[in-house]
Amino acid sequence: MKRKILILFLGLCFVLNFNACKKEEEAMNVEVGTDRPEYVEEGTGAEEEEKFVDSDGDFDYETAAWEGPEGYVIVIPKDNPQAEKSAGALQQYYSKSQGIDLEIVADTTAETEKEILIGGTSRSQSSGQLAENALEVQIRDSKLVMNGGHDVMVDSAVQKFIRLAPEKNQAFTFQLDTDFVSTVLDGYEYVWGDEFEGAALDRSKWSFLPKMSGTPTQQIAYSEDVVTQADGRLQLRAVRCFDPTEEGVKVRVPYSVNTYYNMNFYYGYIEIRARVPYQDGAWPSFWMVNSEYLSEKAGEDLLTRRDYLVEVDVFENFGTTDRIEANIHKHEADGDFQWEEEKNPYIFKTSGAKLSQEYHTYGCEMTATEISMYVDGEKFQTFDITKSYGGNEDMSRFQNPVYVMFNNHVFTDDLEWFTTLVDMTQLPTEYFIDYVRLYQKPGEGRIWIDPTVKQEVEE
Repeated sequence: MKRKILILFLGLCFVLNFNACKKEEEAMNVEVGTDRPEYVEEGTGAEEEEKFVDSDGDFDYETAAWEGPEGYVIVIPKDNPQAEKSAGALQQYYSKSQGIDLEIVADTTAETEKEILIGGTSRSQSSGQLAENALEVQIRDSKLVMNGGHDVMVDSAVQKFIRLAPEKNQAFTFQLDTDFVSTVLDGYEYVWGDEFEGAALDRSKWSFLPKMSGTPTQQIAYSEDVVTQADGRLQLRAVRCFDPTEEGVKVRVPYSVNTYYNMNFYYGYIEIRARVPYQDGAWPSFWMVNSEYLSEKAGEDLLTRRDYLVEVDVFENFGTTDRIEANIHKHEADGDFQWEEEKNPYIFKTSGAKLSQEYHTYGCEMTATEISMYVDGEKFQTFDITKSYGGNEDMSRFQNPVYVMFNNHVFTDDLEWFTTLVDMTQLPTEYFIDYVRLYQKPGEGRIWIDPTVKQEVEE
């Protein structure tokens, strides 16, 4: 009898000890950030059950039987580098996922029965009547047709198809109308952008740089828990973090995702569509800075180094639940000078909890005389750059090229300044960018594009 009691007692101790360890492990998981809390709809009375799900990247499609891709060839319009790049992405997908190497040929070659048509080819199965914002993937006469009303839409069709991960003898078909437009704001025409449709960030367009530094408690990184591209969006997160190699680290945030090496421009209208975190302690931003790299590389008088750099903040959210602020800076030898005349924050009419779940457009128009900021097509701030400010009266640096950056920092108590501190239990803060589109007027402004892939990440 005593033996049985002892066995039962030891068994009970084991169970209690196991549960205690499990709870401790779960607590550690929360600290490390392995379980990210989801946003919930407020005011429903069922916050514990109802989770917010961002379905913005979803679209309707059908699954179809198809003979390919084995034995097929990819056909593109002759002398169309954009279609060739899209075709290369499809070629790479089938090579890696199924071990099938497909040839890419121009539509001037002899027609065959087994073809994948990308863009407006000369083949009769390619539809040439699509609106510029439309795209499609269809099967016609055993041929797989991927097309769109604009090169951007053609690539979007291809990337969406790849994202669905088709297997052998399988295709996904769909027809979509999107929000893409090639002209905006009185004659501005599309010149560059990224719809973020691919399975990974396009490193021919974007680089990682520490343009905003970390702190003892805030670690910057480019790992997939803080920077990823999925579901047609660039996804930036600030997450809880425990790093045994760095004592005191509590949160991990992304490096600056930027076009420093890859795209610089002056004059034009640039717009993003994004879901921005509006919560205490959040610090997301969309900004632009002069490029020293381009100044050294181009060697043109226009880009000659000057004794200061400019910064254009399209928006920053300084830890608020309902507003953003815009600003322009002159970084001079004797200090950082911000625009000191009237500034008008954009204040949203919806609540902070709901606002963090909404997509809005954010834009900036840069001309020789003004820099203006927009939300959802509404201009809310204009800076007159014919007026001097700061310690240096020269304003000509605002006529020099800039590159684009995105950050998603948070306010911690070891920053030099902060507004509201981030609540670690409310992480992650999520900043999702649906697209970036740059427009310029013909004959006004310039753009420099360097597709060279910069694999290194500067520390």
